[in-house]
Amino acid sequence: MTSKEATLLDYSEEGLALLSQLSNAPLEGFATHAVDASINEFMKDAKNEVEKGHLYLLWHLTNVEEVLEDVAENAIIDGAYDCGIDAYLVDVSEKRIRLFQSKFGEAHSIGAIDKFVKDVERFKKLEQSKIRRDELQYLWKHLHEKNMKIELVYVTDQNIDDYESGEVKIVGREQIYQTLWERIKKPAKGQMATLKILKCLEHDNALCCVVSAFDYADFVERNERYVFESNIRKHLGGKGSINKGITKTLEENPHNFFEWNNGITITVDNYSIKNNQLGLEGAQIVNGAQTSKSILDRKKKTNNLDAEVLVTIIKTKDEKHQRNITKYRNSQNAIKGKDYVSLEDYHIAVHHMLGRIGYFYEHQQGSWLNLPSSEMAKFRGDEIYNKYLPDKKEKCRIKDD
Repeated sequence: MTSKEATLLDYSEEGLALLSQLSNAPLEGFATHAVDASINEFMKDAKNEVEKGHLYLLWHLTNVEEVLEDVAENAIIDGAYDCGIDAYLVDVSEKRIRLFQSKFGEAHSIGAIDKFVKDVERFKKLEQSKIRRDELQYLWKHLHEKNMKIELVYVTDQNIDDYESGEVKIVGREQIYQTLWERIKKPAKGQMATLKILKCLEHDNALCCVVSAFDYADFVERNERYVFESNIRKHLGGKGSINKGITKTLEENPHNFFEWNNGITITVDNYSIKNNQLGLEGAQIVNGAQTSKSILDRKKKTNNLDAEVLVTIIKTKDEKHQRNITKYRNSQNAIKGKDYVSLEDYHIAVHHMLGRIGYFYEHQQGSWLNLPSSEMAKFRGDEIYNKYLPDKKEKCRIKDD
């Protein structure tokens, strides 16, 4: 990818729409400084092309397919008598098996894609007794006895722009940039969740619901990985006066919680209602992160929550609609203009660039305190530069609007 100086077009939705006509990558800075740097770091100890190919596939499975590293290691079966299949992932719940072929560097060619398709067809027609690898015998058994759908995925570090196939999904460098960028911008896209409710009033594209605090805590716990990403504040760690008030009410006056608390706002791409249970697609808590986290913390401590909370569900038309709801619904803890700006793509890109060199860019206030200690430990920065930094965050000068 050719580097170029960033312009204002790179950091606005309208500009990105124009730039997308010239390049598939949403932000070159994100591609080169975040994704490429991540791949290079992951593969730095590879001694030869074979090891590079193995590590690239491992990186893809853990970062793009989002499986745990030990699962990814077990999924990789490339080597002698692999029948052209380098890795496979079995999803029993969705009744599908994904078969992967990975080609790194000069090993990639259009012919390799066609060969992968033919190799899989030959494998499906083999007699089980003639398969030499135990892992492939297990795979063959699933294909023939479990009635599972097969998906072929061809992975390469090269750019592929001029190949189309209905038989295999092609994942080249540009496709990876697009996939990871969209995941950062819309982490909840396509995610499905359920929420049990006590009462509900529907109006236009919105629901006003009374929810048991215990059931709400369960919803947050099950979907915590993505559900806070569009929230301006995330969780401020119980340090603000509002957080302390929420915790105190839950502990001392749980029956008054519904009346005293402002409630929670969740945006969704779509919702459904059946038997006092909501089905939520793309749920994002855009207001009430502090309340949500406080309720969850209380549940974890006592496993008993005798309170109710008001939850508003709003079906949004697009990202702009969601951002407006986020902006106008947030008024607690003196939220300022820079907090609204924290949602912009520019800051998201900077966050990932600085993360690659060991620094945490807190573009959403409270997100650092919300990290597990194991994640905090990963940000070590530069040994020399760190000597010039304050030893405590409280000594840093925070710029006002």
